Parts: sequence; C-alpha cells; structure tokens
Amino acid sequence: MTEEQLQFIKGLGKSVARGVPQLATGLIDLAALPLTMSGISKPEDIFMSTEYLTKKGFLPPPQTGLLNQGTELATSMLNPTSAAKTGLVGLAGVLNKTSKLPTKDIVKFDPRFDSRVREQVKLKNIKPKIQSNKTQENIPEISLADLEGRPFITSMSDRTRADGLLTGIGDVNFNNPIDMMGGQGYMFRFPNQVWASGQNPINALDINAKTIKSVTGQDPLYIPFRMSPTGGDFSHMTGETMLAYADASMPLKQKKKADKLIKNLIPEWKGMSDPKSIKQYSDAPDKTRKKIQQELDKQFRDVGGLGKGEARIAVSDPNQLTAQDGGILNIGEIFSDRYPLFKPTQHRSYPYVLQGKGIGQVKNDKTIFELLDLDKRVQLDKKGNPTGKIITINKKNPTSDDLRSLQMKPYSGILTEELLKKLGY
Repeated sequence: MTEEQLQFIKGLGKSVARGVPQLATGLIDLAALPLTMSGISKPEDIFMSTEYLTKKGFLPPPQTGLLNQGTELATSMLNPTSAAKTGLVGLAGVLNKTSKLPTKDIVKFDPRFDSRVREQVKLKNIKPKIQSNKTQENIPEISLADLEGRPFITSMSDRTRADGLLTGIGDVNFNNPIDMMGGQGYMFRFPNQVWASGQNPINALDINAKTIKSVTGQDPLYIPFRMSPTGGDFSHMTGETMLAYADASMPLKQKKKADKLIKNLIPEWKGMSDPKSIKQYSDAPDKTRKKIQQELDKQFRDVGGLGKGEARIAVSDPNQLTAQDGGILNIGEIFSDRYPLFKPTQHRSYPYVLQGKGIGQVKNDKTIFELLDLDKRVQLDKKGNPTGKIITINKKNPTSDDLRSLQMKPYSGILTEELLKKLGY
C-alpha cells in the first residue's frame, strides 16, 4: 500500500469518526443557531456542539476532498444544523427586513432593559416600525458654554421616544398604532410646550421657575436628566405597545384569555381589539397598568405576545438605549410668565404641561450631578426617608440611589463661568 493510499484511508476513517457523532451534536448545533448565526456566540463556544468537541480534540478536524466530505455527510445522516443553516442562507435573499430570523444588524442596549438572558436574545433583533413625524430631525446641537450665566431647573425624564407613530414591530403590523410622545423629545414635539407631567411636579417646576425669574430676570432653562431603562414603565406607551402587539399577533383563544384577565383589573374593559380600550388602559392607575404589563409578559410573551423588555426597547429613543443614567441631552426654556396648561395636547400619561420651548441638544455626556456640582447627599431608606448618613457621589457615574435623591423635588443652578470650567469648557 502506498503512502498516498494510506493517508486516503486514514482521512476516510476520520470522516466516518467525525460524521457519526453528529447525529447527536447536530441537535445541539441546531438549538444554538439563533446565537451562532446572529454573531452573539461562536460555534466553538457552545458546549457539546460539533465545533466545541472539535476544538477540544474529541472529534477529528474536517477532512478535505470530495469523497471525505461526502462520507462525513452520509454518516452524519445530514447534520440538522448544516441543513437548517443552508436553508436559512438560501431564504435570506427572499426574506424581508421584518423577518424574525436573527440578523447581524444587532440592536445594542443597556442590559437592564430586560435582565433575563433569553429575553436579551430577542431584544438584540427587535425592529420597531416608526411612521416619523420629523419633529426630532434637525434639532440644533448646542454647547453648555453658549448658555453661560443662564439659570436652569432640572427633573427626571424617561427614555421614551417622540418621533411619530409606532406602527408595528418586525413582521407584526399594529391595528392601532401607538403615538410616541416622549420623553426628552417632548419639548420639540409640540409648539410652546416644554414638559408634561402630573399636577404636583408641574406646579413645583412652575413655582421654581417664577421665583428664579423674579430674582435673576431670566427665564430658566429646563434640563431634564435621564432615568434608568425601566423608567418608561409608568408611561402608557409601554403597555399599549404590548396590547397592540398581542391584538395583531396572538391567536384568538389567547386574546380572549388575556381580555378576561384584564377585565378583572379594568371592569369596563372593551377588549384589546377595541380602539376605546387605549383610553381605558391609559386612564387606569399606574399600579393597574403595571400589573397588566406584568401579566402580558408572564403569561403571553411565548404564545404570540410581546415581552416587557421588547416593549421597552420598541418605545425607547434609539439614541438613549446605551446612554448613562443621570445624563443630560435636550435643553429647553421655561416661559416663566405663563401658567401651566391642563391637557392642551393630550399626553395620556401626563396631563399637565409647562409652557416653553426646546432650544437644542448637547452631545457631550455630562451628568446632572456635574451641572449641580453636587458630590454628597443624604442617604435615603427604601421608603425614601433620610437616614442622616452622608454619602459621597461619583458625579461622572452616579448610582440609581444617587438619582433617587433628586426625584423628590426639582433642583436648580446657574451655568457660571466657574462651573463651565470645571466641566471642561
């Protein structure tokens, strides 16, 4: 037997040795496809997969040559992952952009949008459909240095978007689109309106603004700071998106089951397919809205519904998916000589409005603690009551507890020359 023939037989034996185990490893490869094809994980990093066992030396490497490759294929009885992957690659050219198949156009986001590992795989591929209102386009970019000497007031802002109608997600088109109102972008969405909130927060901002105007002679700036990724759960938009998705995607049996559950919480509930239900949901107390979100997530996200994390991503400003807590973005101006309005343009979550206008957007990532020049705070207990203990704040990287200390009332300051120099201007 020649050396060439000997090497051929050895290669053929390795092809058989590699092909037979793939009857089992192929199923593992198949289960891992959403991770490996989307680039989230490498094939060799999936425990007990074909590539993993090859890397560890438990399987011989693939053999070259048509006969060796054919032998491996035949003895593996067609590795199901190879078949699936071949089929997916073939389909890729005819599938539209709303396909649920993983793509390499992966969404980057703060993992706190949904800490559950399996849900994060879904979030990486979510594709909201927005019918733009163009109000968030061409916002002027400004520098804090241009505002030297101006007084300002701050309060918290969720990360929800304000750029139009959410008409669907992926290949699911909503029967009733959801109006995106913000969030930071609210001040550029409606003329002469700088902020919307509840009655008490708006009254506190208004009193503060009028006091500042009487002392300084200037209308104060309004500089909201960013909340955590879950801060938008209070907004109507998160739950409405879950309901709209369920209405368009869930089987009738599951929809009836969900409607029955919601009717126990909202007795006058008309059903998720009835447009009147939008108002019924938004008029419900915060506790009820969050309970509905929780149940839709828990009971229906795997039977045609939408998970809470997916809804959070869908209604969030894409520019704030990875942004820092406590960071500033949009800057407006409060019209101190005017009084708050009640439902001038209906924001279903926040009926009171502070009059004013949006000025521009800052691009450099500063936190509200840097603007307020605060590096210490009083510790709060779980109920928000002060304990008397003094806590040091990392102004460039504040914690959620640090930010919670600012949520009790609006804070104010002045963009002095000294402060701007500390900020690096």
